[in-house]
Amino acid sequence: GFVNVGNINYGLRLAYMFVTYVLYEALYTCVNVPFGTLSSVMTDDVSQRTALSRYRSLGGTIFMTVMVMIGPLFLYVDNKPVAGRFLMLACICAMLGLLCLQITCVWCKERVEVPERPQGEKLNYLHVLKEISHNKALLGVMFFSLTGMIGASVVNGLNTYLYKDFFGNVKIQAVSGMLSVLYAVLSFAITQPLANKFGKKEWCCMGAGFAAIVFGILFFFPAHNPVAFIVINGICYLGASGMQVLIWAMVNDAIDYHELQTGERNEGIVYSTYSFFRKLASAISGSLSSFVLGAIGYNRRRCADRRCCERHLEELHRHLLPGLRHCSCHPVLRLPPDQAEDC
Repeated sequence: GFVNVGNINYGLRLAYMFVTYVLYEALYTCVNVPFGTLSSVMTDDVSQRTALSRYRSLGGTIFMTVMVMIGPLFLYVDNKPVAGRFLMLACICAMLGLLCLQITCVWCKERVEVPERPQGEKLNYLHVLKEISHNKALLGVMFFSLTGMIGASVVNGLNTYLYKDFFGNVKIQAVSGMLSVLYAVLSFAITQPLANKFGKKEWCCMGAGFAAIVFGILFFFPAHNPVAFIVINGICYLGASGMQVLIWAMVNDAIDYHELQTGERNEGIVYSTYSFFRKLASAISGSLSSFVLGAIGYNRRRCADRRCCERHLEELHRHLLPGLRHCSCHPVLRLPPDQAEDC
């Protein structure tokens, strides 16, 4: 998908983009679903699953931060993109990913034994999906993840407009991006003891509720200083980090809950259902930022007056964030009691 096709017909470029993206997502799913369910068979210890979820989240944050920092330096020359370097960087990342997967296959051990299906018995996918629809633990985690991902993606998409038009200083957004690494390390350090003390489900809801309260205070007392906003946003990130760090462990608990309900272990189908909702959240959030800007009447050309832009963006952040935090923590509070012991 990173081959330079700028010289071919526009319709062919669209077709090329569509086909390569669909193939990429299909192949990525073929890797992601087995990898995601691997932690559920590596151990059945709740604390160890929490640790695995923490390290997965931290590793992803570190790699994404490195790519954000190194990518522009490698891909651009004199502030202009170099087409050939995109393919080169994509190949390097693909080779590193393949190496890491090979290391995972060699070092990881599946300790949770799954009984083999009797010979000749076929898997009824529709029946399994019907059973999944009654898995309240999984439904709560999926809705929790769906609203949380949409909220985070929309906020990240709007931050450029916020710093450029509201604060009038887009460069300070880089400071906020660098501090996200510090927040990730802090959340990595505090999540395990807090989850052990309160429980995974409880800590996720407490943290999301805390973030909603802080943004609610920001609703009545808006921050006009970018440094103050970055500090407040960092505090909210730490509160909401429970969901980002522990969500994978909670999915594993939902897989166990499905086995408890049905007597069958179908972690692949259960996890792929959850993965589908994450894809759905990514698809929705990809264009939602633009729709939200249009809904509040934001138009940079019409809003020649900077104060007009400030008012629109201020109202958006004051109304949108508390509501999304409240919506994301509500379904997890309603997880079944049987799930509370594991979460």
